[in-house]
Amino acid sequence: MLTITISTRALVIVVLMLLGAIAAVFATDALAGGSGDQIQGDVNCNGGVDNNDILDQLRHEAGFDVSQSEPCTDIEAAFPLGTTIVGPAGPSGVPGLPGPSGALGPTGAPGERGPAGITLFANVGQEGDLRSGNALYATEITDLGLFEYYIVGFDQDVSNCAPVVTLGHSPPVSSWYTGDNVVTIVGLQGIQPHEVRVDTRGPNGMARRSAFHLIVVC
Repeated sequence: MLTITISTRALVIVVLMLLGAIAAVFATDALAGGSGDQIQGDVNCNGGVDNNDILDQLRHEAGFDVSQSEPCTDIEAAFPLGTTIVGPAGPSGVPGLPGPSGALGPTGAPGERGPAGITLFANVGQEGDLRSGNALYATEITDLGLFEYYIVGFDQDVSNCAPVVTLGHSPPVSSWYTGDNVVTIVGLQGIQPHEVRVDTRGPNGMARRSAFHLIVVC
């Protein structure tokens, strides 16, 4: 078996020679102001600038002796040991593909409990009778025997709440004039702080009894 031993110095020379083949990317104008008519970049002063000049720069950086044709600016003066030879920056590469989505994080802690929903409501018959709900009472108000409006009372102050009324049957069925009646006033004025006033009217605008559903949002 044939064994070939290559010294470190010989290996460096081979590498430098390979680099010389592609060293055109290290074009340099660092060598200037040489002796006589020396061409800028002509490191070995052989009358031209080629890959050998770049290779001589690399050899010099590696600590090897470089032969020059005199008269010639000393390479050590132009390229002191430790000088970094930097080629031009290459173009930007193509952006890579988006990475995969990360793993799903752990479930967060439960949030605080929200406010309570609607708790005040009443289903009132056309005679002003409280059919269901948590109101304390409901009644109709009359003047000289004529119907005027309804009052619904609760067990708390509702003066800063929002009452909402929908006309409709309140079980057991109550249907007198309900179909064509309208609500004209749902308000909190002129009554106690815990009461809601509901005015119902017929198509002619006159007060008319009607069953209704009331909710109060506070």
